[in-house]
Formats: sequence, C-alpha cells, structure tokens
Amino acid sequence: MHLPLPVSHSLFDKKREEWQRSKEPVATEALRAWCDSSRLPLSHLDLTGADLTDSLLADLLEAHQNGITQLDLSNVKGITDETNTLLDQRNVTFPNLRSLKVTSMELLSRPAPRSCSSSFNGNIGISAPNNVFDDKIVEEEEREIPVFTSRCPGITTLALPKAKRFPEDEENSPNDLLRRVFEPLKDLKTLDLSCWSRMEDLRCVQPLHLTTLILFDVPDLYRTIDSVITMTELRFLDLSQSNRDTGLYPKPVTALHKIVTNLKHLTCLDISSTNLAAQPSPKDWPVKSDVHQGNVRSDIVGLRFLSKPLFFIGLFNCENASHFGEIPAKHISGDANEDQVRHTEALHLVLTAMQNHLEDSTLQIAGSASLFYIIRKVAMNRDTKKRVVSALLSGMETHMEEQVMFESKQVNCEYHTTNVFSRLAILLVTVLQHHNADNLTQRIVVFLLNSMACHVEGDQKVQVGSFGAIEMILDQIRRKLASNVCDDVMEVGWSFLWNITDETPVNCERFLKADGLLLFHKCFDAFRNERELVRNMMGLIGNIAEVDGLRSQLMNDDYVKIFSALLDLVEDSIEISYNSAGVLAHMVSDGEDAWSALTVQREQVMASVVKATETWRLDTRRFINYRSFRPILRLLPLWHAYASQHWAVWALANLTTTDGAKYCAYVTDEGGIPLLEQLVNDVRTTESVRKLAKMVLGNIENWRSLSDKDPSNHGLMSESAEMMDIS
Repeated sequence: MHLPLPVSHSLFDKKREEWQRSKEPVATEALRAWCDSSRLPLSHLDLTGADLTDSLLADLLEAHQNGITQLDLSNVKGITDETNTLLDQRNVTFPNLRSLKVTSMELLSRPAPRSCSSSFNGNIGISAPNNVFDDKIVEEEEREIPVFTSRCPGITTLALPKAKRFPEDEENSPNDLLRRVFEPLKDLKTLDLSCWSRMEDLRCVQPLHLTTLILFDVPDLYRTIDSVITMTELRFLDLSQSNRDTGLYPKPVTALHKIVTNLKHLTCLDISSTNLAAQPSPKDWPVKSDVHQGNVRSDIVGLRFLSKPLFFIGLFNCENASHFGEIPAKHISGDANEDQVRHTEALHLVLTAMQNHLEDSTLQIAGSASLFYIIRKVAMNRDTKKRVVSALLSGMETHMEEQVMFESKQVNCEYHTTNVFSRLAILLVTVLQHHNADNLTQRIVVFLLNSMACHVEGDQKVQVGSFGAIEMILDQIRRKLASNVCDDVMEVGWSFLWNITDETPVNCERFLKADGLLLFHKCFDAFRNERELVRNMMGLIGNIAEVDGLRSQLMNDDYVKIFSALLDLVEDSIEISYNSAGVLAHMVSDGEDAWSALTVQREQVMASVVKATETWRLDTRRFINYRSFRPILRLLPLWHAYASQHWAVWALANLTTTDGAKYCAYVTDEGGIPLLEQLVNDVRTTESVRKLAKMVLGNIENWRSLSDKDPSNHGLMSESAEMMDIS
C-alpha cells in the first residue's frame, strides 16, 4: 500500500504524539515503517523527543533524503556522531532540505576519522619503496568525515538552540565548531543560537549573509557586537535574555547605537531583559555633539539614529523603557500595558515550550497558568483549541502529583473529539482519586465532569461511566455526607449523576450497583431542606424510573413516601414537585401487581399525582431540557394508570406552550400526534386529560401555521440539548 503524503504525515504525527505523551519509553522501532519512502513518504521529518538509535535515524534519513525539506531533531535521545558516519558510508545527501533544527550537537560535531580498507593485498615487491604504500594507507585511514551540513548545502534556516551539554564544551573554541558547520551553507538566511553559554566574539558568523539572527539567552553578548554589526543584511535580531544579569552591557547606549547605525535594514529588534535601553552616561556617550538629535523621535537614546522606525521592538523587563512615551516602533512587546503583550504569539510559544519540555514540572505549571489568561485574549480556531487541550492534558498526565496543575478550568474549551474526550475523562477520574482531600481540586474536577456530562451523549456517556466516574463521584458525596457538609461539590456531584444517567440505562445500573439509592436516602434525610440538592437527586431518580428493568428497585415504602412528600414542594419552583410526580407516574404505570409488596396504596399515590399537577401553572418555564419525549409518550395510552396519563399530557402541554418552537417537533417526529388524538376521542379519558391533549394539538397546529409562513421558525430537534449545566 502506498499512502499519499498528507496521510503519511498524519500517521507520523499520531506516532510522535504517542512518544511525546508517554512517560515510559515508546518502541520507536515502529518508525521503521517510514524507512520505506515509496509507501510512507515524508517531506517534514519531525522527531522531537524521540529515543532513537544511530542505525534507525540513518535509515530514516536515507529513505527520505530526496524528499524532506524540513528536519527537526529537537531533544532526540540516543544518537551519536555514528549517525553521520553511517550517512557518509551510504553517500547520503539532502538536496531539498531547507530547514534543520538540532538541540544537541552530536550530529554536527566532528566524527572520528573514518577507517578505510585498502585494496592493497599485502604482496609488495622487494624493490618497491616502503614509504609509498605507507603514506597512501595512512592518508586513507585518516580521511576526515565531512560535517553533516555538507550533505545539505541548500539549508536556509538553521536552529541550534542549546538544550544540553554540547561537544563544543570540550572544544577549544565554539567559533571553530560553528565555522565548520556554517562553511557549506552559502544560502543560510536564518540562524538560531539560543542558550549557548559560551560564544566568544562570534566571528564565525561574519562570512554569512543572514537576515535573521537569534541569540536569545546567550550571555555576555557585548563581546559579539562587532561581529553582529558586520551582518548588514540583518532584518531580525534577537538579543533578549531570560535573566537580566546576563544581559548587561558595559556601554549599552554605545552598543545599541552601533547596532542601529550599521544594520540599516533592521526591522525587528528584541532587547528584552537587557540594559540596552539605558540612558547615556559620561562614559557612554556615542555621539557627543548631537546626542539629542537623530533621525527619529525616541526616548531611548540608542535608537535615535535609526534610519526609520522599527516594525517591532521587544522591551520586556527593560526597567521602565516600555513605559516611555516616544518609542520608534509600530509594535512593542513590554510590560507597560495589556496591548504590549502579543497574545497570539505568546500562545503558540507557550504551547511549543510545553510540548518540548514535558518532563519539566515547573515549566508545565507556569505554562498552564499562562494559558489560563492568554486564551481569554485570543480567538482560537478548532485546531488551536485542540492543541491547547492536548498540551494541558499532557502536562497533567505527566505531573499527576502536582496539585496546582489542576487548579484551572480552561480544558473546558474543546473536548469533543473522541481521543481528547477519553483522555480528559480518564484524567479527571484519576485526579479525583489522587487528590480527594483537597476541596479546590475536588470542586474543579467535579464541575468539569458535570460539564462533560452535559455536552456528550450516548456512547460517550457510557464511556465516562466505564472509567469509574460514577463510583468516584459517589465516594466524594459519601465523604461530604460523613462530614455533614452540603456544598457545591455535593450539589454538582448529584447534577453530574443526573446528567450522566440521562437516557443511559447502563449508567443508571452502575449507580444502583454502587449503592446509590441508599446514599440518596441518607442525603435526603440529612439535607432535605437543600432545594438545589433535592432537585438534582430527584432528576437522577427520574432517569432510573424511566428504565423498565430498573424501576422495580424504587418499589420501597420509604422511597415512595419521600417522592409523595415532595409533590407538595412548590415554594420556589415546580421542579422538585414535577420530578417527583414524574417518578411516581412511571412507577404506577407498571400496574397494581407491581405495588403488591408495598403498604402505600397505588390508588392513593395516583390521586396525589393528579392533585399536584392541577396546582402547577401551565405557562411555567422549565429549567430542564429534553432530548426526547419517548419516555413521556409511552405513558399516554395507559388508561389503567390515569395519573401517568395526566402527568405526561401536562408535561407536553407545558413544554409546547412555553417552548413550542423546539418541542412541537419532538411530539410530531416521535409519533405523539396519534396518541394525543386517541386521548381526545377515547371515552375512557378523563376530562382534564382530554383538555390538556387538545391544548397540545392546538399548540402544534399553531406552530405548523407559523412554520408555513416563516420556515425559519420551524424548530428542529436540538442536537445538543442537555440537562441544565449548573457549572
């Protein structure tokens, strides 16, 4: 099978996500499938974070030598200079490679001289001079293997950010090492040398024709200025530091003046965390005669002789420079105000940092906290949302012990894809298990689980249940009950159980098997006056009552007495009374025999249900969303359970009156009209039920009339209706 390039890239990206996310070593030998470039072609080879062997890397590079345009070997483990030796033996070159990123220099350092076997067979004539053959053998055995960049002379972008100890640390001079690396690269335009600890004077860059030079976090850059200013084609220059102590120049105004007067094409300059924006002093006065003059207006003296204002300047942590009134740049990055924070760029930088440094808990904590604020300022597309959630989940999965990682709710933004949804659900359940003593973490996790339960359906609800979420939430509720505490964690916990069991019999059964009914009884006894809690609990009981095979477990005198008592609870709203009546309506629908073991009389319960429904206002707006009317519609033809009919037809009348645009379609699409017409025409129907049935039919007729006049009013069945999300 030969896959198209985009498909091959997609599969490779999935494999890379797997090894980057895993805390255990992943069998990267699976990458050998990509050693056949005819079947699985690649143009961008990103091996960030992989644990490879020299042989595997050489095989991959050889296979794709003619196709790859970008190669990323950031944080690759397991490779040595042997890779370059293998490539040399195979005469591998990369004619189309334009971008290379390497964070350790094994591949670019000088390999050991290659031992070449001579064709000499040992039979030397007596008269032959010995030194002729000796010199030839020595010459062959000591041939130096060409540097890796000689295999890809067309590179225009080279990134060598230093992530760990390089072989240059043992070299006499990093200039010598880099000179060998740069020498074949005649077309190099962009160079990143971030985080190199020892740069000397940087004379190795003088022969290059760079337009972009990044020297972020390279200390003592004042030594390099004379080399930097020889690169007159530079447009982008980054001299920023993460620590201000490493960004101090002995003569900052003079240094900045040199930069802007020699680099005439400069458009973007980052001097964050340096003292380059300082005011002049008697010993640092580059143009004494006309220091207050210049080409542009600027409160930063060193910039006054710019030929024109910059497009961008970075002034973060430059004392108060970003607060100056006259800064000659269109865009400013600093700490003076919100406008100086480049949110979109910051978002992607943070995401990349979190991805590349997954094992660094400090960075992951800082990154997740930063995302919490940044994403409020950025309009993200779907791919960026997925990337944000993936970064957050990876950080939390890797650092489960870091409680602070879970103290933000931005993972809410996108979890609808199956992969992200499963990871998030498993993670939340695991976190709840590990951090069950911390109230803030409990609260966040329970709220997130409830939000998930509100926005997913069917199989995904079953999946959440299969991960142990129902049992874990019940355990949290038991802890609260044992402490005699009814807080938002308990309330939202019951809301989650209500949502996760909605039209999901499997989850209802899980709840029952985990002694959920007993917990319901205990919570009601302890907190019967907590209206929100009781409403949520009765919503859950209503879901169980809708399941034919489980309803019998509610046939208990104590439960029936609770449900009956709640029929009269209509102080603030009808929700508790309505839910209780719904539970009893389903229970009485099973007939007299189902009630034979109870002391409470079925007829008495039916009378109470009818009495309660007659006290409710039909125009009451509800705090509940239905996905389907099938559980209600099944009660309509049950003349032996007139209370079931009464509650069901009242519910339809109420919902089609208050939200006809949505719910009239439910009745028509699910076969409700014939059932309602039967109620109207059958002599067994009570007058109150007949009146309500006629009202529903009238509401549907009005809705259809409006739909014929204006099709936009035609209410379609909601695809994502859910129980009220109280989080």
